[in-house]
Amino acid sequence: APHLAYALLGGGARGSQPPLLVVLILLAAALAAIGLVHDRRTRELSRIRSRFVANVSHELRTPLAQISMFAETLHLGRERSAAEGRHFAAIILAEARRLTNLVEGVLRYSRHERGQATLQRELVDVTHEIAESVDAFAPIARAADVIVSVSGVEAWAEVERAAIRQIILNLLDNAVKHGGRGSTVGIRTHPDGSELRIEVDDAGPGIPATWRERVFERFTGVEGRNVAGAGIGLSVVRDLVLAHGGRVWIEDSPRGGARVVVALPAATVPHVPPAESLVTTP
Repeated sequence: APHLAYALLGGGARGSQPPLLVVLILLAAALAAIGLVHDRRTRELSRIRSRFVANVSHELRTPLAQISMFAETLHLGRERSAAEGRHFAAIILAEARRLTNLVEGVLRYSRHERGQATLQRELVDVTHEIAESVDAFAPIARAADVIVSVSGVEAWAEVERAAIRQIILNLLDNAVKHGGRGSTVGIRTHPDGSELRIEVDDAGPGIPATWRERVFERFTGVEGRNVAGAGIGLSVVRDLVLAHGGRVWIEDSPRGGARVVVALPAATVPHVPPAESLVTTP
């Protein structure tokens, strides 16, 4: 019967569903769209990977060249005075610290990408960790002729020591790059309600409001800025701050540049009872 033939060729009874040809066309269109999206995503990931490798390679090349050059100068005894030798040694130390910070940042980024980032939290005096981080950063600051000014009150939080130091080092490095030689970087801690705030100010050109969210994305820098970097520093900062249940944002700095604000859940200062007197009885 004609209606049975139509059912077989058209995929069903007349009027009950669209013809098979239409279904196949729609399915092919959907598969083509999925293929285009997948291809675009693959090319985007390839581009991001290539840019990441290029950025990291550039970041590694510069300090390695500095270390090699000044180490060779010292090895051959070509320094003109003991003071110049100490200066060369300070540059080597600064560049070695910068390499260490870069490698730590890349490792943390890699662990986060693989979903292996875990925090070992403990009650920490954040002000003390900042002082230790600034001390570790001192060779880099001296090599860049930058002064780091630290202020604030004693502040405690449940954080991972290594993570908070990575946050501080990344922010200091970012501030030095944007502030430029001869500038001053300020870092301050202060309580704000239930949060502990860490503010890092630079004296650079600042960051436009339209870029203040985007700079926390991976491999993103402010357009038109010729600032070296792997493009993951602020991204690592954001990931670590969010992992601690905190917030991070950028605002204008009184120094004329940018201020990066990290807000972490504050903790109560631990009470340490006085030591008991030793009483001896006859």
